[in-house]
Amino acid sequence: MNEPISRIRRKISKLYNLGYGFKGDFDLRRIGLSTLVLGFNEPIDDVIKKLPRNLSQYLPFLRRWQGETFSPKHLSIALMYIPYNYDVLANAYGILEKANISLEIKPFIADISIIGKPRTKYFGLPDYLTNWELLYNDLKKEEDEENIKEILKIDPINLDLIDVLILASYQKDAFTPVSKIASHLKLSISKINRHLKTHIEKRKIFNGCSIKQLISKLDIQNRIMMLLIGKNEDLSTLLEFISIVKNSPEFYSALVDSNNNMYMMLFSIMFSEIDLFSKFIKNVKEYLGEYNIFILNPSTIKSYTIPFLAYNREIKNWDFKISVIDIMKEKLEALLKA
Repeated sequence: MNEPISRIRRKISKLYNLGYGFKGDFDLRRIGLSTLVLGFNEPIDDVIKKLPRNLSQYLPFLRRWQGETFSPKHLSIALMYIPYNYDVLANAYGILEKANISLEIKPFIADISIIGKPRTKYFGLPDYLTNWELLYNDLKKEEDEENIKEILKIDPINLDLIDVLILASYQKDAFTPVSKIASHLKLSISKINRHLKTHIEKRKIFNGCSIKQLISKLDIQNRIMMLLIGKNEDLSTLLEFISIVKNSPEFYSALVDSNNNMYMMLFSIMFSEIDLFSKFIKNVKEYLGEYNIFILNPSTIKSYTIPFLAYNREIKNWDFKISVIDIMKEKLEALLKA
């Protein structure tokens, strides 16, 4: 921007004070984590009350995001960080069954996560409508093979605990000073910088930082949040669709399970565009396969910023009795003593 750093820092502080947060956006697959998608037919709070005591204590540290829909029927969505491992899914599913908790949708592990671009319209800039017809025409062009290959690329990386804690800090605030992280971990600034450059930046774990706006600041009076949940037998076609619509300012995020091709996508649509969006979705059914559309209740959306551990995907056991936070503390103490 050709502006002094001091001026940019003041602007960032101003935005932050207005309720805009800056969070790190990085590739979960590369650190051996994925997102478990669960959908219940009852409120999340009621689900947690039914869970075994040890698991209900564990959930608050693992939830990544949750929200409730109110149309065409009630659906509670919970996203949770988990190791990339289907044994974990089987264990979680078994616990839910024992607690007599019914699932509205088949749970799946999303190993592909795609985040939309920051929506600058919320900064008071002129609003505009997405050209859905143009997006539709873009989908009719030849597939971008390189883009799809990049999306499918999975290259897990083993990180040590310092790397994980650095990532957790940046996930909470992408502008956290290195000095603050070093002070918090009781390590030298040079050590933190080495981990950043050689373990994290060099491996391209960061996809950048995104602007996250608090729900209370959303223009919910003029917008509606649409949730698409479905399955497409042709993964390349589904990813081609996402690679196009992710450039739309209405697109928030997408989660895809490349093993069974299930997905979840989130859009924020202007009321004036609902008919255009509905027509667009019907026209691109071949890209979406079987799907259901839900309307989210913005007041129920909660986003959790939590520290977490990176598990190697070869790990087969996940003990629900042990708190992630306790494991982190123990490993960090051992690491510092060593």
